[in-house]
Amino acid sequence: MKCWGWKMKKYDMTVLTKTFCRVLEQTAFMFAEETAKNRCSLLDNSFFCSTISFKGPSEGNITLCVPESISSEIAANTLGTESGQNTSQQMLEDTVKELTNILCGQFITEVEGTVPVFSFSPPVIKKLQREDWKTFLLSPNSTSVKIDETPLILNLEM
Repeated sequence: MKCWGWKMKKYDMTVLTKTFCRVLEQTAFMFAEETAKNRCSLLDNSFFCSTISFKGPSEGNITLCVPESISSEIAANTLGTESGQNTSQQMLEDTVKELTNILCGQFITEVEGTVPVFSFSPPVIKKLQREDWKTFLLSPNSTSVKIDETPLILNLEM
């Protein structure tokens, strides 16, 4: 099943979620599982939102929203440093952007195969406040996962 044009199918969200869980496990040695949106209250005061665009036979954006507290653990695991070590804001942002980049590439390969050619924009990251979390969570184009008890949001617009 393919997603062409601007019409997204439920299948695509399932593939996005499974791809993210696999990417997280392979790059950060962490495990995530899909969870209901109503179980995704943000405890942090801020979170990172990384967005990447893709163009080819289909086009769209993938956004990954990661609470700031878990981003340091993801960065430590990805970079092979000690968790709790003082990690710079830039390293946290770069890690979330790279995770988004890997997710997009693997998602496109899963949905479209290896033959079509796609171009990707560099991921763009924003640090947002708690009040913005609900906007992403309530989007019809989003799904949620948890790492332990920490929620993350995946958003796919096509």
